[in-house]
Amino acid sequence: MSFPSSSVDLLDERVLADPCPVHAALRAVGPVVRLARHHAWAITHHQAVEEALTTGILIPRPADSSTPACPGHHPRPDTAAVRAVQTVLRQAREVLAGHTHAGVTDAAAAARHLTARTVLALAGTPRPAPLRLPARKPVTAALAALLHPTPPPTRPKTRPAGPGARPDGAGKGLSPVVRCALAHADVTAAGLTETLWQLAHHPDQWTRVRAQPSRLAPAALHEALRLQPPQPHQVFTAAATVLLSGVEVAAGDEVWLLHRAAGRDPAQWGPTADSFDIHRPRTNPRLPGSHCPTATALARAQTTTLLQALAAHPYLTPAAAPGRTHTTTQHTWLFAPLTTNPTTSHNPRGLPAS
Repeated sequence: MSFPSSSVDLLDERVLADPCPVHAALRAVGPVVRLARHHAWAITHHQAVEEALTTGILIPRPADSSTPACPGHHPRPDTAAVRAVQTVLRQAREVLAGHTHAGVTDAAAAARHLTARTVLALAGTPRPAPLRLPARKPVTAALAALLHPTPPPTRPKTRPAGPGARPDGAGKGLSPVVRCALAHADVTAAGLTETLWQLAHHPDQWTRVRAQPSRLAPAALHEALRLQPPQPHQVFTAAATVLLSGVEVAAGDEVWLLHRAAGRDPAQWGPTADSFDIHRPRTNPRLPGSHCPTATALARAQTTTLLQALAAHPYLTPAAAPGRTHTTTQHTWLFAPLTTNPTTSHNPRGLPAS
């Protein structure tokens, strides 16, 4: 069987820093492309990514097995957990104020802390004072250390039991809801930051969102994650042979879902796929690479409360260039300076340490 292939190295430092041009080139080659250098398959089109995720036979390969994975089922928080999260979300103004200095708000630090407080509230763990979340350390890893999950076994005795399963050492003892929120903490924090950053660059859309934050905030979050998912790609292993967009992927083959390529697929999103538009129709509003409704609901709630807290400010603009970094699997915000005051001098050095 013939299939399109490419010799591109997706782990090249230049590609990792800005994967969009290479992802667009791969998308033009076909929906399923053989990555000769990585001995893997790249899924590049939106429809093909959705098809791959709904097969139910892809086993995620976590980049860091020391942190809990999202459980295979979709848990719902109990009443006490819901009340605890509601209490945290009512403190969104406090979170923003705590990361504002000289009129400049670090959106990245505020997003990390609101996400962390939400996870700790779900776990019923008192929030440490102060809560330290270093910008260069993943939120999930920092929280996992605070929650003291059982360390993973050095050598798993058995292979994961089924699609989406993995050794249950990390996070053992945490409830499924907490594991779910913890597994998606970095995506949520990055999504909150990206949403604020995009709205700061689109004042007309910010005007609409601040007028109806409850209705439009979730759309802004999903649009930000479509355009700039924190995980440009996600690596899986096929548990069984499957046909994806006419290409046979054998059991045991490695499959790379290129979320950033799929999120900018003109066949799905039209000629404006590379632009931010909160009114873009959504076909499957969920976090990139996740079918977990619990994580999606939490992210939407956190975005709504942050934007409600900012809604009193008609002026929202970048105060300086942001700080970003990346690994082989994830893009992270170090800081994202925003101002809501047109008279504020733009001084990124005035930002507090996160």
